[in-house]
Amino acid sequence: MIMCSYDENDCELVGKSIALSEIQIKELAKLPAFVAVVHQNDWIEAVLCKSEKYDKERKYIFSKKEHNMSAYNLMLNIYGVSEKIALSDEEKTEVLDWINRLENGENTKRILRRGLAGGTLTEEEKMIIAYNVFGGQRTIRLLRNAENNEAGLKRVRRSIGSIFSQENDDKLIDTVQKYICMAINCEEACVDIAHRYQYFGMNGGIL
Repeated sequence: MIMCSYDENDCELVGKSIALSEIQIKELAKLPAFVAVVHQNDWIEAVLCKSEKYDKERKYIFSKKEHNMSAYNLMLNIYGVSEKIALSDEEKTEVLDWINRLENGENTKRILRRGLAGGTLTEEEKMIIAYNVFGGQRTIRLLRNAENNEAGLKRVRRSIGSIFSQENDDKLIDTVQKYICMAINCEEACVDIAHRYQYFGMNGGIL
């Protein structure tokens, strides 16, 4: 898609790239607003298009929170904190797209895909998902940098709940927190956290 350009070299460069004639190339500098030359690889020739002004602008607000309810339901299924939720084919496709977009490693994605397919995950695999999807590194920082233990634990719960904008889902938060803390206790670099937070649950998980 080529919009109006006043630079002669630019017009010639882009014009020749889509096989415009010399006369057509000269017209590129005269294109009015909302008019563009459009071309695709398999088209015989370029076409001139005009669009109408879009006047229904709205401010875009970026948010890192994940609002994918299908992915949230997958987490409920994986951790068994509710009745098994059947996902439709459309929802599974949505979750698969979410998994592929994650910045986590391929091992985490492979485990999530197996969970989506209905496979039973091991405790270690649940721990990996909790740590990597729900912010294990962030949990370490929150616990270590908190001015007191109570404040640290509150921030961790808020952080876990914010991933799917489900801050009030205590069952999932409790379960994920347990698995994250199990993972933290396996890291030699986090011995200070285990000593500081001296309340322990299953397999040494910090409560």
